[in-house]
Amino acid sequence: MINNAELKKCATLRNRRKIRKKLHKALASPGDWERHNSALKKLAAPKRVHEQPQPPKPTKKKKYSLKRLNVLAQPINLHPIMMPDPFSVKQSALTYRITKHMKHLAKMKDIPQPIFNVPGRVNPMALLIEASTRIINLAKSVVRPLGLETDLKKNAFSVSPSALKAICSPRLKVLAKPKKRPPHKR
Repeated sequence: MINNAELKKCATLRNRRKIRKKLHKALASPGDWERHNSALKKLAAPKRVHEQPQPPKPTKKKKYSLKRLNVLAQPINLHPIMMPDPFSVKQSALTYRITKHMKHLAKMKDIPQPIFNVPGRVNPMALLIEASTRIINLAKSVVRPLGLETDLKKNAFSVSPSALKAICSPRLKVLAKPKKRPPHKR
């Protein structure tokens, strides 16, 4: 049960009221008060001192048989595994009679021969399609005029003036740095 001294320790009146309400609700019936008082008596009683457990008694050392220890210390003798002769045939296999079902299963299935594309041969379905004017225009190769623009540069190391005026963004600077990877372990 909370004493008045403990109630005074509470910071505010509001906290004191809350605690009193909780106590009043929890201890409303007379049976609750009796239980509360019996719990307080148990808590007020002095603690019982438990006896310390006694240490275990030392056990006698077992006597081991030296003969048995010597036998266990010896390495295990593994007999070499005898592999059967790969060219010998079992007698049951020589006298085996095949069944109808096994004969049916033993037959080779008819596998269709794959049709390989012959170079230069045109698919027959492609011959039936009529091409539109757009596809005909796309099928023709592009004709570019001859000149300095299409030919190789005279000076391979020349840089265009617009590239010299370009400003590098911070993101491009980050991307330009090589990745740092840990050394490869061998």
